[in-house]
Amino acid sequence: MASARQISGGLKSAASRQKLKQQQPNDRGIASLAGSSGDRSSDIPYMKEEHVLILGEHFYNRTMVLVQQAARSSNESSLWDIADGIYNDAEGYISKESQMRSFALLMYHHGMENEKNAEVMAKLCSRLATLEAEGLKFRSPLLKELQDDFTSRATWKDQDPSRWLAFTCYLCCLFKHLRIGDNYINALVEPVYTCLDTLISDDSSDEEMKCGCNQLKSLGPTLDDLKSGQMDTLVNIMKEKLLGPKSSHFSRLLLLEVIELRASGWHLNDTQQQYYSEVFC
Repeated sequence: MASARQISGGLKSAASRQKLKQQQPNDRGIASLAGSSGDRSSDIPYMKEEHVLILGEHFYNRTMVLVQQAARSSNESSLWDIADGIYNDAEGYISKESQMRSFALLMYHHGMENEKNAEVMAKLCSRLATLEAEGLKFRSPLLKELQDDFTSRATWKDQDPSRWLAFTCYLCCLFKHLRIGDNYINALVEPVYTCLDTLISDDSSDEEMKCGCNQLKSLGPTLDDLKSGQMDTLVNIMKEKLLGPKSSHFSRLLLLEVIELRASGWHLNDTQQQYYSEVFC
């Protein structure tokens, strides 16, 4: 199978770039992107028609091919090769703010498609974060969409639990991978805590509890370093949930593992690791 660098190489030739430029749509008649002003229609997966219109069908399709390859990637090195391929294609093609905004929203909504996409798409977005067109960096509309979804979560959380779960996973993964320089984006700390608190303290399903606990196992040390007081509060909520009558046996085991993990300095010893490996088999 050809590597991502080989696949994207065709776009780097002068002829290919010219072909893409000829497919760029005219900005006239495009007032705004669906979803950028409160439109959350789920009829169009990641708003395909709008993205094709603004980005051009050829560039859109090539991007989706690479994104799908990233989702199937079996190793980290291959994933970052694909991320480089997407970056190079976009850098050679995107020249307008409207295109950058559409490209960022395309990547955002693809990560929101399901829980499994979150980690891969967050890594791709971290590689694309510094892409810029007409002064607009890729991460700006990406974070704006994330903020809008977080702000309006109460209106769709109960109506679309799978989307809520995907959003929480994507938020946590973007916090983990998307940086400004070497620093985490501090503005995401409170939303991450809020969403994890909701997953764990509400009448959560086993699936939601698993998502929340898995994210805590991954992000716990970082969140604890940044805001240990809030981690104290969250762990106390977990203890109450652990002892409460509504938790399933599976949820109690998940909670117990995270509580014990934090008490052990976010590192379980061999005996503890063996125990949880066996009980979750």
